[in-house]
Amino acid sequence: MLAYQHRVLFVINQADKAEPSHEWNITDNMPSPVQKLTIEARRGAVRRLFMPHHPVCVVSARTAWGLDAMVEIMMRCLPDRATSPLTTQLHGWLCSEPVKKQARERFSEAVGKVFDTAESSFIPAPLKTVILTVRNTVMSVARAVWDWIFF
Repeated sequence: MLAYQHRVLFVINQADKAEPSHEWNITDNMPSPVQKLTIEARRGAVRRLFMPHHPVCVVSARTAWGLDAMVEIMMRCLPDRATSPLTTQLHGWLCSEPVKKQARERFSEAVGKVFDTAESSFIPAPLKTVILTVRNTVMSVARAVWDWIFF
């Protein structure tokens, strides 16, 4: 598993059922102080067992608690090329403007990486300057048309 740690994101679900489950704060939709201790113990157990590369997410899918934080972590952990497809699959409020902005920027970076390989090869300096100018223009266009492509 060590070779794939950077590809795994652990998510603990059913935080609303953490003991003592009857203490879930329904008004604020969050765990009670005692439940937070239980949740942190579970998170610590996952860390000790699997030594994850990324943070361990804790959510309650039923109440939607923690889902926004999980999406933020997923967006940070995914490669540039994968954030836009994820964004298109998110439901309503999870697909917030900051999430879209991050996906748009990372899409632009992924497009730019295509040019980076050409720029790093053995080509004359004047041609590298042209490639860099084209790269920046294409990245700008990619950011501009991102909404049209993905939404």
